[in-house]
Amino acid sequence: LVWVGPPPDSIASMGDKAKAKALMQQSGVPTIAGIQGKVSAEDISDFPLPFLIKAVAGGGGKGMRLVNQRSETAAALERARSEAGNAFGNDEVLVEAWIEHARHIEAQIFADGKEVCCLGLRDCSVQRRYQKIIEEAPAPGLGDTLQQAIGEAAVQAASAVNYVGAGTVEFVLDAKQRFYFLEMNTRLQVEHTVTEEITGLDLVEWQLRVAEGESIAPLRQVRSRGHAIQARLYAEDENGLPAPAQAGEVRPPAGLRWDSGLASGGSVPPYYDPMFAKLIARAETRAEALAQLRLGLFRAECGLEQTNQGLLMNVLSHPDFIRGGVSTDFFAQHDWLPTPQPARAALYLALAQDQASRAGQGAMRTGVWGGDGFRLSSDGCFFCLAPDGSLLQVQRQGDGFECLGHNERLEIACRQPLRVRRNGEMFDLHLHRRGENEIAWLDQHGFGSATLQPAAQSETGDPSQLLAPMAARLVALHVAEGEQVDTGAPLFTLEAMKSELTVCAAAAGTVAEIRVAVGDEVPRHALCLRLECAP
Repeated sequence: LVWVGPPPDSIASMGDKAKAKALMQQSGVPTIAGIQGKVSAEDISDFPLPFLIKAVAGGGGKGMRLVNQRSETAAALERARSEAGNAFGNDEVLVEAWIEHARHIEAQIFADGKEVCCLGLRDCSVQRRYQKIIEEAPAPGLGDTLQQAIGEAAVQAASAVNYVGAGTVEFVLDAKQRFYFLEMNTRLQVEHTVTEEITGLDLVEWQLRVAEGESIAPLRQVRSRGHAIQARLYAEDENGLPAPAQAGEVRPPAGLRWDSGLASGGSVPPYYDPMFAKLIARAETRAEALAQLRLGLFRAECGLEQTNQGLLMNVLSHPDFIRGGVSTDFFAQHDWLPTPQPARAALYLALAQDQASRAGQGAMRTGVWGGDGFRLSSDGCFFCLAPDGSLLQVQRQGDGFECLGHNERLEIACRQPLRVRRNGEMFDLHLHRRGENEIAWLDQHGFGSATLQPAAQSETGDPSQLLAPMAARLVALHVAEGEQVDTGAPLFTLEAMKSELTVCAAAAGTVAEIRVAVGDEVPRHALCLRLECAP
């Protein structure tokens, strides 16, 4: 038998973040200031704020907590240890200085036991709760000198542990273009696909070649070409919480790479990370790859009601991401998720009905969102009622329509894709019907959808009724019946797919009833606790 991959000692050296950091310091690779060893709240009482508590084992953002105030330290340390223990069977943590506006840069390395080479850098800075959701290669906006320095540091790190096979050395890049070792993954990563796409290599094949004793000398001659971007698809609700579910029909978009373990009729279980697929686009330029990926995400049919497809399309449409070089606090910096504009949504629905009439499914006779449209004349002029109650005037124009409302003028030509002129600006509009009552669209502003019927009322808006926001296991109760609590006080903690979520009081009051116990499996929206709210 031949072992494929790095020696066990190399894996052990880099598998513990604290030990790996100490080894990198000895090897001269830049590292982030911090505290290692058995960390207690007292040990970090004087450590400069803000700082990050991080599990020494595992990855994927599990067991990580950012501390901005001294009063948060003890609770953050407890939750980080609990999450790390649940996810990795090891509750040890370390503390590191928080680098603001940092970028997450990775180097793909390969080694054969004699030499190490770097196959380029990736940017993985778009992260939500420390979990990557978009990765690209090459990393945009880095000069040749900086790229070479990071690559050389990655080779130095791999050489220090006598590495063999494929691996990834991760770095943090600060606003002053200084880089620091973060960790090393002694395996192929989820995002290795973008490196494969721009180098033309099959990295799994090269793992086997190295295991058979081949030299990596040919890899030194490889030059990257074009740009590749990957989006991770998660089974999540609108708040980013895991949404395990049974899948219907899964149809990947044509023309793009689709890596997935979810097939039609399969399921996303509640026990693991909720990622179910990766979609990768490659083109000669970054702009082309970005456009292909946005459209591919829009066309992908994942068979799940709740996914992060809309979020991904909106990220890829954001001006900061389009410019390149965003930092890991991208989500924290922006309250940027676009709100669908009723005037545009009304027009898009009208156009979808017009397309149906052109396909022989009947003429457009009604308005949208359940309201009646009415004609003023025989020349095709009619009005639509938007969700906010405003009236939109729609006029047939050639092979399309013109819409006036909300201080904007839109002209749409009914082609594939639809061509839209909005206040003089021309762009493509892609439409997709989702059953009878919903339509989705993708334009240069991002992704949006609208229903033809009013949205259902939420289960409860009552602050006295504390529901489980996701299907999960209850891992902690922080209060007892009869206890007085303030607004924002933690009440109970749920764990699903290796992530923890603490539900807090929306109002001050008294704990009147607790309906769950530690260890219970609770369904989504189950009533867990009832408060008697203060008047």
